[in-house]
Amino acid sequence: MENIELKSPSIFYKESFLENINDYKTSGDTEYFNNYKKALDNFEQYIEKLNNYAKGIDLPEGYVPYSTFWLVNESNKVLGVIRIRHKGDPIDGHIGYDIAQKYRGKGYGTKILELALPLAKQMGIDKAILNCESSNIRSEKVIRANNGIPFKTIEDDGKLCNQFLIEL
Repeated sequence: MENIELKSPSIFYKESFLENINDYKTSGDTEYFNNYKKALDNFEQYIEKLNNYAKGIDLPEGYVPYSTFWLVNESNKVLGVIRIRHKGDPIDGHIGYDIAQKYRGKGYGTKILELALPLAKQMGIDKAILNCESSNIRSEKVIRANNGIPFKTIEDDGKLCNQFLIEL
């Protein structure tokens, strides 16, 4: 696999990140488009908000502080996003991630989680909880490839989600 690493969100990656957002819009993937569409309006402000959320500043109601990292390749393309919640959330767990549409199915999901686990450990997380919808077989494979052990199934907005535990 090419040289890829986790980077803090930065204006430097604006073009690539916005391209990924537009791919979501074009394909009709409203879930991820809605997650990122604020970046289209004012990218600099979007980056500032992400940095503030990591410090616990101006968090939306019900959110816990979380750090965001982008998986970036040697061509400075943003391949995916991972969020590490500084403390667990009963529904969302500690870590959430997604790979941009055009980079899916190439092993980047497994790699982004692999790279994020030591960062979670540095944040004081000893047992990371990750969730995925029961129908999301790809995500389950990513979590299991990183030593995720299933321990519970929950319901979230009418969807069944499997919870996994990764000892750090």
